[in-house]
Amino acid sequence: MGVSLISSVKSVKMSRREREIVRLAVEGNTSKEIAEEMELSVGDVNTRMRGVARKLHLISRHEVIIWVLQHPHLLKRDVSCEVGLHPFGCPCEAPYCLAMRIIAA
Repeated sequence: MGVSLISSVKSVKMSRREREIVRLAVEGNTSKEIAEEMELSVGDVNTRMRGVARKLHLISRHEVIIWVLQHPHLLKRDVSCEVGLHPFGCPCEAPYCLAMRIIAA
């Protein structure tokens, strides 16, 4: 039998830059806006987003955003936001906390 999607998702590692691109995409920024904020080319942003989608066995940027909203607990948390240190509704900029605020909205 093959590896289940859940077990493969748990083992996904994203770089800091990939997490930042995904976070900005979840906030509704376009590739151009993300590129400007991160001082990257639009092509680099799109390539990195496709790489994240591939790691998650997804097809598009939209599927990545949906995945993040459905699985915020599987995002790698920033060191400053370990489990139990920040209450629900934490205003920090860690990807986990951002995703939780979007879900709660």
